[in-house]
Amino acid sequence: RKLKKKYLKNGLFAFLFGGIISLLGQILIEVFKYFKFEEKESAMRLAATGAIRDEVLNTEEIAEFLLAYLAQAYPQALELRYKITQTTPPEEGWLYLVGRKRGFIVSGGEVDMLRAASVVLDEFRGGKLGYITMEFPQNKGDIMNEN
Repeated sequence: RKLKKKYLKNGLFAFLFGGIISLLGQILIEVFKYFKFEEKESAMRLAATGAIRDEVLNTEEIAEFLLAYLAQAYPQALELRYKITQTTPPEEGWLYLVGRKRGFIVSGGEVDMLRAASVVLDEFRGGKLGYITMEFPQNKGDIMNEN
């Protein structure tokens, strides 16, 4: 009888605690959906690193932003990982090009953009693209003067 009460009590606690955690997670997702960032780029950088959950912003947009940034700031990362040598944006978009190169083709010859986006973000977050800095200070002197 005592054993049954103990498990019932622990189960109820776990159920309530799990529900609270789940509810808090949902609230945070909703807050991020409506939170206005000063710059969309800041939100995209945070999302690319995983600081903002993928459910809050469009995964394909995040990956496209990341690939465009890499093409500009780290073209060697795109060349080494995805065999992309061009630095000008392709007509179809960077994500389409990566998906085609990786062979993420679905029926009808179309590229599976969601799969390509997931792979790009996973590889970036896993460090497979190398050491990447998402922001650089505009002027080193500005930072020194702030202190």
